[in-house]
Amino acid sequence: MTAHPYESFYRSGLLMDPACLGELDSLFAAAGVEPPEGAVAPDHISVELEFLALLLRGLVTAGGDGDAGGSLCAVAGELVDSHLRQFASAFRARLARLEPSAYFASAAEVLTLALESAAGLLDLAAPPTAAPA
Repeated sequence: MTAHPYESFYRSGLLMDPACLGELDSLFAAAGVEPPEGAVAPDHISVELEFLALLLRGLVTAGGDGDAGGSLCAVAGELVDSHLRQFASAFRARLARLEPSAYFASAAEVLTLALESAAGLLDLAAPPTAAPA
């Protein structure tokens, strides 16, 4: 068993699932950001977290600009609520079944807590219960 760092695996059981990648492409487009090109797919956890960081930085920079801030907040909220929270929760559960080193177990726990903190900043509701992967 492997703990794949790709969201599509936890949503459909497939790597590079077109539906998942399409949703992420739409979020990138809504934010006016080009997804990174290269060896790492847009649904890799590092890419999604980098995108979230970019959106949150944009919110801070937008400050009082309601239109720009509102748009970035909506995209960040969708990314966290519909993608990252469920992905991180399923990834953490699968990783726990693999009995990882304390480093990886702690990193997965910190990731989950950080995403809940981001959700709180974005005024998102409590996360849905994730299905085991």
